[in-house]
Amino acid sequence: MRRRFIYRHTEEMMPSPEGYVSERAARRCDRHSAIIETMQSRTLTKAYELAALLKATNRTIYRDIAALRQAGHQIVGEAGVGYIFKGTKQ
Repeated sequence: MRRRFIYRHTEEMMPSPEGYVSERAARRCDRHSAIIETMQSRTLTKAYELAALLKATNRTIYRDIAALRQAGHQIVGEAGVGYIFKGTKQ
């Protein structure tokens, strides 16, 4: 008789002032901050450079850039060419 196991994705939770934030969400927030800081200090930033710096995949960086744009940050550029940070909408 074969046993079937159900694996559930569990994340460690850490306390924050607003309540509990998942470790994954905290890493994403840290990565977004690092992307903005890096882009502010350079004229042109490529996704593979950010990926190497942050120990993430290129695809993760592309998703993070899309999320930052959606949050109101003005980032010009595209995958394969590079990105320039123009500022944040108020």
